Amino acid sequence: MKIWTSLKLIVVLCIFIACKKKEVKQYSYWKIDGKEYSSNNVWVNGGERGDGRRNLVSGGDESFSIGFNTGISSLPDQGVFLLVGGIPTQNATNERVGFLVRHAGKGYFPSAHERKYLQAERVNGKVRYTMPETWFVNTSSDSILVSGAFNEP
Repeated sequence: MKIWTSLKLIVVLCIFIACKKKEVKQYSYWKIDGKEYSSNNVWVNGGERGDGRRNLVSGGDESFSIGFNTGISSLPDQGVFLLVGGIPTQNATNERVGFLVRHAGKGYFPSAHERKYLQAERVNGKVRYTMPETWFVNTSSDSILVSGAFNEP
């Protein structure tokens, strides 16, 4: 009798473990000069000192970093933000966002010759930033054309 009870308990435990919902990280998708990239190796950092800086960052050789400095403790989930290079100065109504793309071992920032915007929205309970085709440049006067959908993990 004890064997059957123990066996039933083990079967129920195995079913529970097998059915446990695993957290799946959303992928971010972007194009650089027409070549597609994707990653779910994305995380949120910043705000540890209460300074209102929050970053959405991806890892790898082809990666991105999106930096907000709005003074709030979470990523903004609505509105449009002017793309700029570097970290914007803090302002609660700041509608600018710093953006860096790493490509082929180099860092690229949005070109100062364009006014392009990042659109924020909430999809399936997570933040998504959508960027139209935008020229990015580096210090060597090299340029790349970037677009994409960048998702909170």
